[in-house]
Amino acid sequence: MKKKLVPVLLVYVLFSLPAAEWYRSNPGGLAMESLSSVLAQREDYALEVLDLDVTDVPAVLKPLVKDVSLIKGERLYHEKKVIMSRYKLYDSLNRLLAASQLADQGYSWIEQYDTKQRLLNEYWTIDSSTWFKREFTFVKDRITESRTSMGDPNEAGKLLYTDLYRYDRTGFLRTIERHLADDTGTQHSTEWFSRNVESLTSLSRPGPGSSGTAPVAGSLKDVSIVYSLDAKGRVIREQHKKADGSIVYEKTNTWEKDRLSTVLITEQDKTTRIEYSYDSQGNRRGEKYYSGSDLVRQIVIEGNKETEELYDTGKLILRTIYVDGVKQSEERPRRPAIKP
Repeated sequence: MKKKLVPVLLVYVLFSLPAAEWYRSNPGGLAMESLSSVLAQREDYALEVLDLDVTDVPAVLKPLVKDVSLIKGERLYHEKKVIMSRYKLYDSLNRLLAASQLADQGYSWIEQYDTKQRLLNEYWTIDSSTWFKREFTFVKDRITESRTSMGDPNEAGKLLYTDLYRYDRTGFLRTIERHLADDTGTQHSTEWFSRNVESLTSLSRPGPGSSGTAPVAGSLKDVSIVYSLDAKGRVIREQHKKADGSIVYEKTNTWEKDRLSTVLITEQDKTTRIEYSYDSQGNRRGEKYYSGSDLVRQIVIEGNKETEELYDTGKLILRTIYVDGVKQSEERPRRPAIKP
Protein backbone atom coordinates (compact mmCIF):
# COMPACT_ATOMS: atom_id res chain seq x y z
CA MET A 1 0.00 0.00 0.00
CA LYS A 2 2.82 2.43 0.83
CA LYS A 3 4.45 1.95 -2.58
CA LYS A 4 1.21 2.98 -4.28
CA LEU A 5 0.54 6.00 -2.09
CA VAL A 6 3.94 7.67 -2.44
CA PRO A 7 3.74 8.49 -6.20
CA VAL A 8 0.13 9.63 -5.82
CA LEU A 9 1.15 12.02 -3.04
CA LEU A 10 4.07 13.31 -5.14
CA VAL A 11 1.79 14.04 -8.10
CA TYR A 12 -0.63 15.89 -5.80
CA VAL A 13 2.14 18.07 -4.39
CA LEU A 14 3.51 18.91 -7.84
CA PHE A 15 0.14 19.90 -9.25
CA SER A 16 -0.83 21.92 -6.18
CA LEU A 17 2.16 24.24 -6.54
CA PRO A 18 1.31 27.60 -8.17
CA ALA A 19 2.63 28.00 -11.71
CA ALA A 20 5.00 30.96 -11.86
CA GLU A 21 6.46 33.06 -14.65
CA TRP A 22 9.88 34.62 -14.22
CA TYR A 23 11.33 37.79 -15.73
CA ARG A 24 14.45 39.85 -15.68
CA SER A 25 13.39 43.05 -13.93
CA ASN A 26 14.47 46.57 -13.11
CA PRO A 27 14.57 47.98 -9.53
CA GLY A 28 10.95 49.13 -9.91
CA GLY A 29 9.60 45.63 -10.56
CA LEU A 30 8.98 45.96 -14.32
CA ALA A 31 9.02 42.69 -16.27
CA MET A 32 11.82 43.22 -18.79
CA GLU A 33 12.36 39.79 -20.34
CA SER A 34 10.90 36.32 -19.85
CA LEU A 35 13.46 33.86 -18.47
CA SER A 36 13.56 30.56 -16.65
CA SER A 37 13.58 30.80 -12.87
CA VAL A 38 17.25 29.79 -12.76
CA LEU A 39 18.38 32.43 -15.26
CA ALA A 40 16.12 35.13 -13.83
CA GLN A 41 17.53 34.73 -10.34
CA ARG A 42 21.04 35.18 -11.70
CA GLU A 43 20.09 38.73 -12.62
CA ASP A 44 20.43 41.62 -10.15
CA TYR A 45 16.62 41.94 -10.14
CA ALA A 46 14.12 39.18 -10.91
CA LEU A 47 10.32 39.26 -10.98
CA GLU A 48 8.13 36.26 -10.19
CA VAL A 49 4.49 36.42 -11.38
CA LEU A 50 2.01 33.82 -10.19
CA ASP A 51 -1.61 33.02 -9.32
CA LEU A 52 -2.08 32.46 -5.60
CA ASP A 53 -4.63 30.52 -3.61
CA VAL A 54 -7.34 32.56 -1.88
CA THR A 55 -5.88 31.44 1.45
CA ASP A 56 -2.66 33.32 0.61
CA VAL A 57 -4.12 36.78 1.30
CA PRO A 58 -1.47 38.76 3.23
CA ALA A 59 -2.37 39.37 6.88
CA VAL A 60 -2.56 43.15 6.43
CA LEU A 61 -5.18 42.72 3.66
CA LYS A 62 -7.42 40.06 5.25
CA PRO A 63 -9.60 42.43 7.33
CA LEU A 64 -10.01 44.81 4.38
CA VAL A 65 -11.50 42.52 1.72
CA LYS A 66 -14.07 39.73 1.59
CA ASP A 67 -15.26 37.20 -0.99
CA VAL A 68 -11.87 36.94 -2.73
CA SER A 69 -11.91 34.45 -5.61
CA LEU A 70 -8.59 35.15 -7.34
CA ILE A 71 -5.23 36.59 -6.31
CA LYS A 72 -2.55 37.74 -8.74
CA GLY A 73 0.83 38.03 -7.10
CA GLU A 74 4.24 39.44 -7.99
CA ARG A 75 7.49 39.13 -6.05
CA LEU A 76 10.51 41.28 -6.78
CA TYR A 77 13.87 39.74 -5.92
CA HIS A 78 17.19 41.53 -5.49
CA GLU A 79 20.14 39.18 -5.28
CA LYS A 80 17.72 36.30 -4.64
CA LYS A 81 15.99 38.05 -1.73
CA VAL A 82 12.36 39.24 -1.90
CA ILE A 83 12.34 43.02 -1.42
CA MET A 84 8.79 43.82 -2.60
CA SER A 85 5.48 42.03 -3.17
CA ARG A 86 2.42 43.10 -5.14
CA TYR A 87 -1.09 41.67 -4.91
CA LYS A 88 -4.30 42.15 -6.86
CA LEU A 89 -7.45 40.61 -5.38
CA TYR A 90 -10.56 39.89 -7.49
CA ASP A 91 -14.09 38.68 -6.76
CA SER A 92 -16.01 35.93 -8.58
CA LEU A 93 -17.03 38.43 -11.32
CA ASN A 94 -13.38 39.32 -11.94
CA ARG A 95 -13.83 42.77 -10.38
CA LEU A 96 -10.81 44.26 -8.67
CA LEU A 97 -11.31 44.41 -4.90
CA ALA A 98 -7.88 45.61 -3.82
CA ALA A 99 -4.37 46.24 -5.09
CA SER A 100 -1.24 46.62 -3.02
CA GLN A 101 2.52 46.98 -3.04
CA LEU A 102 4.26 45.89 0.15
CA ALA A 103 7.96 46.40 0.88
CA ASP A 104 9.99 45.56 3.96
CA GLN A 105 11.62 48.98 3.77
CA GLY A 106 10.44 52.16 2.13
CA TYR A 107 7.10 53.04 0.54
CA SER A 108 4.13 50.62 0.67
CA TRP A 109 0.52 51.19 -0.36
CA ILE A 110 -2.91 49.52 -0.46
CA GLU A 111 -5.97 50.51 -2.53
CA GLN A 112 -9.58 49.31 -2.04
CA TYR A 113 -12.26 49.52 -4.74
CA ASP A 114 -16.05 49.22 -4.81
CA THR A 115 -18.15 47.30 -7.36
CA LYS A 116 -18.02 50.31 -9.72
CA GLN A 117 -14.21 50.15 -9.57
CA ARG A 118 -14.05 53.48 -7.74
CA LEU A 119 -11.23 54.01 -5.28
CA LEU A 120 -12.82 53.89 -1.83
CA ASN A 121 -9.82 53.79 0.51
CA GLU A 122 -6.09 54.13 0.10
CA TYR A 123 -3.42 53.36 2.66
CA TRP A 124 0.28 54.17 2.58
CA THR A 125 3.39 54.11 4.73
CA ILE A 126 6.71 55.77 4.11
CA ASP A 127 8.86 53.96 6.65
CA SER A 128 6.94 50.65 7.10
CA SER A 129 5.94 51.68 10.64
CA THR A 130 3.39 54.52 10.54
CA TRP A 131 0.38 54.04 8.25
CA PHE A 132 -1.95 56.68 6.83
CA LYS A 133 -5.44 56.20 5.41
CA ARG A 134 -7.60 58.28 3.06
CA GLU A 135 -11.33 57.46 2.71
CA PHE A 136 -13.30 58.83 -0.26
CA THR A 137 -17.00 59.69 -0.46
CA PHE A 138 -18.70 59.88 -3.87
CA VAL A 139 -21.86 61.51 -5.19
CA LYS A 140 -22.72 60.55 -8.77
CA ASP A 141 -19.23 59.17 -9.41
CA ARG A 142 -17.62 62.42 -8.29
CA ILE A 143 -15.47 62.72 -5.15
CA THR A 144 -17.11 65.07 -2.67
CA GLU A 145 -15.11 64.37 0.49
CA SER A 146 -11.99 62.57 1.68
CA ARG A 147 -10.84 61.97 5.25
CA THR A 148 -7.16 61.40 6.01
CA SER A 149 -6.11 59.75 9.26
CA MET A 150 -3.04 58.17 10.84
CA GLY A 151 -3.05 54.61 12.15
CA ASP A 152 -2.85 50.98 11.10
CA PRO A 153 -5.11 49.93 8.18
CA ASN A 154 -7.26 47.83 10.52
CA GLU A 155 -7.84 50.66 12.99
CA ALA A 156 -9.99 53.79 12.95
CA GLY A 157 -6.90 55.94 13.34
CA LYS A 158 -6.42 59.56 14.35
CA LEU A 159 -8.08 62.09 12.04
CA LEU A 160 -5.62 64.57 10.50
CA TYR A 161 -7.81 66.50 8.07
CA THR A 162 -10.90 66.39 5.86
CA ASP A 163 -10.94 67.60 2.25
CA LEU A 164 -14.15 68.91 0.67
CA TYR A 165 -14.23 69.01 -3.14
CA ARG A 166 -16.27 71.66 -4.98
CA TYR A 167 -17.03 71.67 -8.72
CA ASP A 168 -18.38 74.19 -11.21
CA ARG A 169 -21.35 73.57 -13.51
CA THR A 170 -19.18 71.95 -16.19
CA GLY A 171 -17.72 69.44 -13.74
CA PHE A 172 -14.28 70.99 -13.32
CA LEU A 173 -12.80 70.89 -9.84
CA ARG A 174 -13.11 74.44 -8.49
CA THR A 175 -11.80 74.29 -4.92
CA ILE A 176 -10.53 71.88 -2.29
CA GLU A 177 -11.39 73.01 1.22
CA ARG A 178 -9.23 71.36 3.88
CA HIS A 179 -10.36 71.24 7.51
CA LEU A 180 -7.43 70.50 9.80
CA ALA A 181 -7.81 68.59 13.06
CA ASP A 182 -5.93 69.24 16.30
CA ASP A 183 -4.52 66.66 18.70
CA THR A 184 -8.01 65.83 20.00
CA GLY A 185 -9.40 65.25 16.50
CA THR A 186 -11.44 68.46 16.54
CA GLN A 187 -11.44 70.28 13.20
CA HIS A 188 -11.12 74.02 13.62
CA SER A 189 -8.67 75.32 11.01
CA THR A 190 -9.27 75.57 7.27
CA GLU A 191 -7.09 75.75 4.18
CA TRP A 192 -8.14 76.45 0.62
CA PHE A 193 -6.60 75.06 -2.56
CA SER A 194 -8.22 77.00 -5.38
CA ARG A 195 -7.71 79.11 -8.48
CA ASN A 196 -7.46 82.16 -6.20
CA VAL A 197 -4.34 81.03 -4.35
CA GLU A 198 -1.43 82.93 -5.87
CA SER A 199 1.30 80.85 -4.22
CA LEU A 200 1.38 77.23 -3.15
CA THR A 201 -0.38 76.39 0.11
CA SER A 202 1.06 73.82 2.52
CA LEU A 203 -0.27 72.09 5.63
CA SER A 204 2.00 74.22 7.83
CA ARG A 205 0.95 77.55 6.32
CA PRO A 206 -2.83 78.14 6.00
CA GLY A 207 -3.97 80.02 2.92
CA PRO A 208 -6.88 82.41 2.36
CA GLY A 209 -9.88 81.61 4.54
CA SER A 210 -7.90 80.05 7.39
CA SER A 211 -8.99 80.68 10.96
CA GLY A 212 -5.64 80.13 12.63
CA THR A 213 -2.25 78.49 12.45
CA ALA A 214 -2.30 74.86 11.40
CA PRO A 215 -1.79 72.70 14.50
CA VAL A 216 -0.33 69.66 12.74
CA ALA A 217 3.39 70.39 12.70
CA GLY A 218 5.21 67.10 12.73
CA SER A 219 2.30 65.05 11.40
CA LEU A 220 2.76 63.05 8.22
CA LYS A 221 6.38 62.65 9.36
CA ASP A 222 6.97 66.38 8.74
CA VAL A 223 5.96 66.04 5.09
CA SER A 224 3.50 68.61 3.68
CA ILE A 225 1.51 67.94 0.51
CA VAL A 226 1.22 71.04 -1.65
CA TYR A 227 -1.12 71.61 -4.60
CA SER A 228 -1.32 74.30 -7.27
CA LEU A 229 -4.39 74.63 -9.51
CA ASP A 230 -4.92 76.60 -12.71
CA ALA A 231 -7.85 78.86 -13.58
CA LYS A 232 -9.99 75.85 -14.55
CA GLY A 233 -9.43 74.09 -11.24
CA ARG A 234 -7.06 71.49 -12.65
CA VAL A 235 -4.06 70.35 -10.62
CA ILE A 236 -0.89 71.56 -12.36
CA ARG A 237 1.57 70.75 -9.57
CA GLU A 238 1.77 68.48 -6.55
CA GLN A 239 4.71 68.69 -4.17
CA HIS A 240 5.68 66.74 -1.06
CA LYS A 241 7.83 68.94 1.18
CA LYS A 242 9.78 68.32 4.36
CA ALA A 243 9.74 70.76 7.25
CA ASP A 244 13.02 72.30 6.06
CA GLY A 245 11.41 73.15 2.69
CA SER A 246 13.20 70.47 0.68
CA ILE A 247 11.06 68.74 -1.95
CA VAL A 248 11.05 64.93 -1.84
CA TYR A 249 8.46 64.43 -4.59
CA GLU A 250 7.07 66.66 -7.31
CA LYS A 251 4.57 66.00 -10.10
CA THR A 252 3.88 68.61 -12.79
CA ASN A 253 0.93 68.30 -15.19
CA THR A 254 0.88 70.11 -18.54
CA TRP A 255 -2.50 70.66 -20.24
CA GLU A 256 -3.26 71.47 -23.87
CA LYS A 257 -6.83 72.27 -24.93
CA ASP A 258 -8.35 70.65 -21.82
CA ARG A 259 -6.33 67.47 -22.33
CA LEU A 260 -3.41 66.24 -20.27
CA SER A 261 -0.36 66.24 -22.52
CA THR A 262 2.62 65.66 -20.22
CA VAL A 263 3.27 64.49 -16.66
CA LEU A 264 6.73 65.02 -15.16
CA ILE A 265 7.58 63.27 -11.87
CA THR A 266 10.75 64.00 -9.91
CA GLU A 267 11.62 61.83 -6.92
CA GLN A 268 14.97 61.12 -5.27
CA ASP A 269 16.89 62.75 -8.14
CA LYS A 270 15.09 60.52 -10.66
CA THR A 271 12.73 61.84 -13.31
CA THR A 272 9.86 60.09 -15.06
CA ARG A 273 8.07 61.73 -17.97
CA ILE A 274 4.77 60.57 -19.48
CA GLU A 275 3.59 61.99 -22.80
CA TYR A 276 0.02 61.60 -24.11
CA SER A 277 -1.20 62.05 -27.69
CA TYR A 278 -4.76 62.32 -29.06
CA ASP A 279 -6.59 61.99 -32.37
CA SER A 280 -8.70 64.69 -34.01
CA GLN A 281 -11.75 63.57 -32.01
CA GLY A 282 -9.95 64.00 -28.70
CA ASN A 283 -9.54 60.28 -28.02
CA ARG A 284 -6.25 59.21 -26.54
CA ARG A 285 -4.17 57.36 -29.12
CA GLY A 286 -0.79 56.98 -27.47
CA GLU A 287 1.30 57.10 -24.30
CA LYS A 288 5.08 57.23 -23.89
CA TYR A 289 6.95 56.70 -20.64
CA TYR A 290 10.53 57.91 -20.15
CA SER A 291 12.97 57.28 -17.31
CA GLY A 292 15.33 60.20 -17.58
CA SER A 293 15.82 60.49 -21.33
CA ASP A 294 15.30 56.77 -22.05
CA LEU A 295 12.03 55.46 -23.48
CA VAL A 296 10.92 52.52 -21.30
CA ARG A 297 7.28 51.98 -22.32
CA GLN A 298 4.97 52.92 -25.18
CA ILE A 299 1.27 52.30 -25.76
CA VAL A 300 -0.41 52.73 -29.15
CA ILE A 301 -4.24 52.75 -29.21
CA GLU A 302 -6.18 51.94 -32.39
CA GLY A 303 -9.90 51.65 -31.66
CA ASN A 304 -10.36 48.65 -29.35
CA LYS A 305 -6.78 47.46 -29.96
CA GLU A 306 -3.85 48.44 -27.77
CA THR A 307 -0.20 47.65 -28.45
CA GLU A 308 2.15 47.90 -25.49
CA GLU A 309 5.92 47.94 -26.00
CA LEU A 310 8.61 47.78 -23.32
CA TYR A 311 12.17 48.99 -23.90
CA ASP A 312 15.50 48.48 -22.16
CA THR A 313 18.39 50.83 -23.03
CA GLY A 314 16.55 51.81 -26.18
CA LYS A 315 15.92 48.25 -27.40
CA LEU A 316 12.48 46.65 -27.70
CA ILE A 317 12.21 43.71 -25.30
CA LEU A 318 8.47 42.99 -25.25
CA ARG A 319 5.46 43.76 -27.46
CA THR A 320 1.97 42.80 -26.26
CA ILE A 321 -1.32 43.24 -28.14
CA TYR A 322 -4.66 43.61 -26.36
CA VAL A 323 -8.16 43.69 -27.89
CA ASP A 324 -10.99 44.92 -25.67
CA GLY A 325 -8.57 44.60 -22.75
CA VAL A 326 -7.85 40.92 -23.40
CA LYS A 327 -4.31 39.85 -24.26
CA GLN A 328 -4.10 38.44 -27.80
CA SER A 329 -0.39 37.92 -28.36
CA GLU A 330 3.01 38.51 -26.85
CA GLU A 331 6.32 38.90 -28.68
CA ARG A 332 9.73 38.90 -27.02
CA PRO A 333 12.72 39.59 -29.27
CA ARG A 334 15.52 37.17 -28.53
CA ARG A 335 18.46 38.33 -26.49
CA PRO A 336 21.62 38.78 -28.58
CA ALA A 337 23.90 35.79 -28.50
CA ILE A 338 26.81 36.15 -26.07
CA LYS A 339 30.05 35.43 -27.89
CA PRO A 340 32.79 33.58 -26.00
